[in-house]
Amino acid sequence: MKAITEDSKTIVFYEENHMVLKLVYAGRFSHKASIIDAENQVYEIVAVNFWKTRFEIRLNQQCLFTIKKKWGKTAEISTNKDSTRNTFLFKHKGFFKFRFVIQDKDDRELAVVRSKFRWKGLKHDYDIEVSDSLRKKANHLVILGIMVYLVRNSQRKHAGGGAAMGGAIAAIT
Repeated sequence: MKAITEDSKTIVFYEENHMVLKLVYAGRFSHKASIIDAENQVYEIVAVNFWKTRFEIRLNQQCLFTIKKKWGKTAEISTNKDSTRNTFLFKHKGFFKFRFVIQDKDDRELAVVRSKFRWKGLKHDYDIEVSDSLRKKANHLVILGIMVYLVRNSQRKHAGGGAAMGGAIAAIT
């Protein structure tokens, strides 16, 4: 599976050249976004606290998933179904060949995202590997959309922090 950045607000997911999902941000630097599936159902990603460390993914005003960001580049993704509550852990792994993964409670990797930077247009595209066990879960495409949302947020923070640090270094010298 691939996710291609079309513009500063839209990422389109393709599986075997078929569009299966879209991640659309409200603005270029906004945390508010929507995940639109192939049936045009719109899942809203909404921050629920001031610090933007907790998010809800809603379909028709009903909360389906919650995201709790933690220190570093980790987050906990939980389903909100009472009978079958699943929790996934989003992590950054590696140093030179880094990747982002979603793991289950037994530390099995369910999905892996690798980011590719395109100099033309200064955009990131994403290669996504999905395990068969994740594909069997309901709303697995929405989980992948959430994963790319978290990857992009961590990349923006990293880039912004680097720019701020570069400015601080330039001011010192």
